[in-house]
Amino acid sequence: MKKDEIKALLTELFTNKEKKKKFSYSYLVLALGIGVVFMMFGNGFSSPQVEDIPAMKAEAPQTQQAFAKKASEPSTMIEYENYYENQLREILEEIVGVSNVSVMINLDATEQKIYEKNYNEQNQETTETDKEGGKRTINNKGKDEQVVIINDGEKEVPVVVATEKPKVRGVVITATGAENMKVKQQIVEAVTRVLDVPSHRLSVLPKKIKEE
Repeated sequence: MKKDEIKALLTELFTNKEKKKKFSYSYLVLALGIGVVFMMFGNGFSSPQVEDIPAMKAEAPQTQQAFAKKASEPSTMIEYENYYENQLREILEEIVGVSNVSVMINLDATEQKIYEKNYNEQNQETTETDKEGGKRTINNKGKDEQVVIINDGEKEVPVVVATEKPKVRGVVITATGAENMKVKQQIVEAVTRVLDVPSHRLSVLPKKIKEE
């Protein structure tokens, strides 16, 4: 109903004095109610405003940080060696009486990935009879294994259940203060615990004092 029609209806109700008061009052209430409904629907059909959601804005930086952290993890043998050497150097220089530390680590191999596999065991039993009536039973056992493959977007990738870090083959450490037997023992204990390497694969030497 348009505004002009509502106005005409109100005018007609007020000018028609021959009608009874109770009917005029009812029509007046009805007309006012229709007008209120019209205004409510007029506001309801207005275009809603779209606001940005703060959570969606904050999602992108978090994803970028997670990707950067993942990309910085070591993968090759040289990267692992440098990573272990830097970490071990920082730890040893925190020991009282130890300074000017140099570390060299030799790894056995790169990291090894353990893949999820499906195993299928076969057990076949065959009975043979020779010409003389003798019988013999032959058991054929076999085991087949296949790596589990899943779809990752447009490519297929194996399912990795675990990743084994490369094992340490040997460690050489030179440090000022290692000439002290107590300090040297502390260095040996720290390295063997951190790298899980036996003491016979570790060499701790005092660093040469540079002459000025």
